Amino acid sequence: MLVDLIVIDLQPFKIIEDKGFRTLINYLDPRYTIPCRKTLKKIVEDAYNEKRRMIQEELDAVSDVSITCDTWTSINVDNIISVTCHFINHDFQLKTYTLQTEKITGSHTGHALSQTLKNIFYQWNIHGKVKHVVTDNAANMLAAVRNLDESVCSVSCFAHTLNLVVKKSLAAVPDLVAIRQKCRRIVTYFKASCLAKDKLSEMQNALNAPKHKLILEIETRWNSTYEMFNRLIEQKQAITSALLFFHIPFDSLTTIEWEILIESLPILQPFYLLTMELSSETNVSISKINIAVKQLHTCLELHSDNSLSVQLKETMGKYFNTIETNSLYAMATILDPRFKVLGFLFSENAEKGKELIVNHILNMSVSEIVQTNNSTPVPSTLSLWTSFDNEVTEQNSISAYRFGPTNELENYLSDSYINRLSDPLQYWKNNITKYPNLAKLAKVILSCPATSVPCGRIFSKAGNIISCKRNRLKHTTLDKILLLNKK
Repeated sequence: MLVDLIVIDLQPFKIIEDKGFRTLINYLDPRYTIPCRKTLKKIVEDAYNEKRRMIQEELDAVSDVSITCDTWTSINVDNIISVTCHFINHDFQLKTYTLQTEKITGSHTGHALSQTLKNIFYQWNIHGKVKHVVTDNAANMLAAVRNLDESVCSVSCFAHTLNLVVKKSLAAVPDLVAIRQKCRRIVTYFKASCLAKDKLSEMQNALNAPKHKLILEIETRWNSTYEMFNRLIEQKQAITSALLFFHIPFDSLTTIEWEILIESLPILQPFYLLTMELSSETNVSISKINIAVKQLHTCLELHSDNSLSVQLKETMGKYFNTIETNSLYAMATILDPRFKVLGFLFSENAEKGKELIVNHILNMSVSEIVQTNNSTPVPSTLSLWTSFDNEVTEQNSISAYRFGPTNELENYLSDSYINRLSDPLQYWKNNITKYPNLAKLAKVILSCPATSVPCGRIFSKAGNIISCKRNRLKHTTLDKILLLNKK
């Protein structure tokens, strides 16, 4: 249980030496002897070794993995890289594990980062198994992936790109730029003034409004901007009533500006919900990108006369104009039985995606392709017909090799779509004998996450671990804690 205190709750090792903690443990069980810090670290090390062995066994059992990675700067100004792996196991379960979190020495060039990644891949014996690496859009990270094996596909984090689209769009609408600045000032004012905060609470009670705190946006996360707007609108009456009691040193939102803010919320909401949904690391996400962009366009059409909506459509055109022709996204969309060809705006892109899938299967070795043609050669008792029968058998094998994948794909596409809330991996588990080659390819393609958010969460946890009280924690210990933290 003490290990969970360290690796799940991210408490420092020194907690076992704190007087209050020791008093609590003694009260709960006077017979229990609290281990010293050195012993506790040994227990954590043993737990790490066991967890690492278990992860390694799972990795050894699969032939393909996807990777998310990101870099981060600690409180000690150390540069850290974290690598998380994603794969679909034999039981069609999507698995995610933090493999390594380590300090980067030297420069952050693409070559240096690439070498670090290669070393981590070799340590975990997954070199040759990595098919996709998802990173943010930083030039050095993209260069690092390019310097890996040619078979590794570089995938840009969709959440980062979506964040960029919305940020640029918000910055391109003058009215919203001014409104956003006023919103920040209002939130900051209530957070900085005890009197204003108390008055807001008083107004919330008087108006029977939800007793929620105001939210200040984080510049690097546009979804926090949406949350700030949403909370301000929720508390509009309480805020405007509270501000009447003070001489504020800035201009508050006008009636027209409140209206603009309220009108912007339903336009931004689909982008916010999509960001939250694709940030999940527990479900298949890569196949949602095409259909998500398609649905965003549909949502924007409902507000075609709004300047923010117009700007979002324009910016999306710059960043997402080739998204349907992306090989990975196209195959993932078709291989998801929830979306298939309905995930495309343009039917010609769906056709290209189908060709890519067939070619991928044909590029497997002949022994890997499961023949779905069940015809059997006609037995011959006469040696006169032996050579002819052999020719027929050979020709049937060639036809099955060439046309089997196409037939398998067409049969799959003619099957009914499954419910959007259903698990596509469960579908492939249930239909592996019916569509063996597609199921094999789906394992490779659908394991890739749409975003590098899992690594972002790692750094959030790492920031909690390397706090001011624990800034001397060794990076090797940090690595062990973060690997154990993932349950």
